[in-house]
Amino acid sequence: MNFEKTDDDELHKDMVKAADKREKTKREDSALSFDSVSEASELKNSAEEAWNRSKEAKDGMLTALTAFYSLFLTIFALVLELSHLLSGEVQRENSPKDLIFGLYMYGVSNLFFIYMYVVLLLDPRWYWIIDAVKTHVKRFKTYEPSVSSAVATVRKVTHCGPSTGSLFLRLGCVVFGVTGIVYYSFLVFLCSADSSCPSLSLSLDACAIMFIFTQMHIIFCNSKLTITGHHTAARFGTMHLIAANLWTWIRYVLMEEGVMEKEIQGVFRTINNKSNPVMNEEMDEAFAHREVDFDSGCRAAECILGSLSEVMFTAIVEYSLIAAVVMYIVWRNIGKCGHGTEYVKRKHRIRVDCSKTTTGLFLGLAFLAATFTSMAVYYGYSILGKSRNAAYAYALTDISQYIIATIGCVMAIYQLRELIYVEKRNYQLLKDQELLDQILLWLGLVGELIYSVAGLVGLTGDRPWKPLAFILFFVHIFRLIQVGTQTFLIYLAARVRVGSSNKEDQPGKQVITFLLVANLSMFLMNLFESEKPGISESIIDFYGKRSWVFLVRSFSPLTIFYRFHSSVCLAEIWKNVYANK
Repeated sequence: MNFEKTDDDELHKDMVKAADKREKTKREDSALSFDSVSEASELKNSAEEAWNRSKEAKDGMLTALTAFYSLFLTIFALVLELSHLLSGEVQRENSPKDLIFGLYMYGVSNLFFIYMYVVLLLDPRWYWIIDAVKTHVKRFKTYEPSVSSAVATVRKVTHCGPSTGSLFLRLGCVVFGVTGIVYYSFLVFLCSADSSCPSLSLSLDACAIMFIFTQMHIIFCNSKLTITGHHTAARFGTMHLIAANLWTWIRYVLMEEGVMEKEIQGVFRTINNKSNPVMNEEMDEAFAHREVDFDSGCRAAECILGSLSEVMFTAIVEYSLIAAVVMYIVWRNIGKCGHGTEYVKRKHRIRVDCSKTTTGLFLGLAFLAATFTSMAVYYGYSILGKSRNAAYAYALTDISQYIIATIGCVMAIYQLRELIYVEKRNYQLLKDQELLDQILLWLGLVGELIYSVAGLVGLTGDRPWKPLAFILFFVHIFRLIQVGTQTFLIYLAARVRVGSSNKEDQPGKQVITFLLVANLSMFLMNLFESEKPGISESIIDFYGKRSWVFLVRSFSPLTIFYRFHSSVCLAEIWKNVYANK
């Protein structure tokens, strides 16, 4: 009897335990279900978060707003500068609205440079000094170096980001920038010596000097700059710099266009006033006395500097183009490294392997010597008033240069077949520098193509063909061939590298060295000769319509820049493709 009672008690206990277990399991299932519903609700609320509460959305909106701000300033500057060219002004004069707009562009840019140096680029040790001075002045506050050090070590910039330009591009930017500073300094000197010069004009030129010099220093010394703090101010500032550089570029391109328009009008006016039907004699006499018509209407700086002012205009155009693209890359890199990222110092050393370059270097020097000889012949004919002979010398030199450079490009492409293709080597670090090089190279390439194609169309007009016209026709043909071949070479060489099997031979390095010097030679020749009135005036008669001349001459600065940037790309190829590392 007792045994039966014990069994019943144990059975009852087991039933109670089973019921408790089922209840506990049910409660756990309910809790899990509630947690799942809560998580789903949180995800739903997160997915439906308003845009003004999303950091990513606000960053995107502000980024788009900065781009719109730069676009507005650029369009306003374009319309403002075009108004001078389209109004038919005999001499371009800076109106108060031009001076006010220029002071705004350069003034805000200089303020942003001060902000960069004081807030973004300032060394942390200066924060300690400032804190110590504050403590010494206030007295009631004790100096805590550990706290100051902790705050100061959080840098707002770093130098570990993608490169915003190679050393050779930055050196070119410095050369162009120094030329621009010389020009603006000369304007300041002339304005300060002239009592009738408005003070706003003097202030504008002084601000331009500060703008060019400071931006040149930032570009040269901060090639891998990435801004990690104060994103909104940095984005607005860099976009303002882009607009300021584009305004400067537009301004001086249109100033060159205005000078060319006056020159062509003067030449045709002189020719049309002649009664002698012999065209060659009329043109020669008009070209020989072309300076008479322009001396009375030039600005003080243009009168004193003469044709050198056009070289300075071109240098300012090239500088502005480089600076605008570099600042665009800086704008893209803002925020790519998180705030508080470990600060990486700037590197100041460079290693260069100069082996296997002797033959290419001396062939390039021979090419350079021949170019300078041709320039001397050109200047000699120009001084003697023989513009037609100067045009022949220039055109024949062009054909020879393009043929030799094309042969060099073909040889380089053939020799580079032995190198290995490297797919996306350090792609994350190099993609921005590659984007920068591609933008600049394609800008120059577009200018070269429009220049050559427009010249070909103008030469194939209804006028009778003469010997110089045939030479100019082949100049444009060989120019197109050389530009296309060289662009393909640069594109190919940027994606190959010397392998272990041919490190001793280094195939293609001699030819790359020669092409580097050859492009520098053509850059110097185009810079100092293609802007001259003599060569342009001698070719005008064969283009048929003056509108084609305006189109061709408008893109002349881009053709000069193509030669410069090709030299930069070839120098990077020369340094990186054959690197011993």
